[in-house]
Amino acid sequence: MATTAIWLAVVTMVAWGGWAIFAKISTETISSDLATLVTYASASVFLLGNYLYNSQNPADFDPTGVTYALGAGIASAIGAVTMYSALKTGDASVVTPISGLYFVIAAVLGVLIFKEPIGMKKAAGLVFAVISITLVTQ
Repeated sequence: MATTAIWLAVVTMVAWGGWAIFAKISTETISSDLATLVTYASASVFLLGNYLYNSQNPADFDPTGVTYALGAGIASAIGAVTMYSALKTGDASVVTPISGLYFVIAAVLGVLIFKEPIGMKKAAGLVFAVISITLVTQ
């Protein structure tokens, strides 16, 4: 895997770790629905600027890709609403690790849908991830 991808993944990890803390703090004083709305409205402004800055041709898009991106947005919105509701009512130290196991679902679906290879090491890693989150959230 490219070094750039690893560094971007590390930045993602740190940013999402910070997001979880800010989200938890925000739900202590406002509703989880308002916190979700404010979070994703501000993210949308940033994302639009990022797209316009980085895109060679902002009007050039593929309808199939846009359709799948809309599906991803709906799934993300459902996850955001439920995540903020969980943070409002639960401990960040429990809610965040459990929700972070989304990668296990994505890995399994990657194998099933995209026929991505899965060896014993990767399978064991997924099992150990579930075990570790179970231990961390006890």
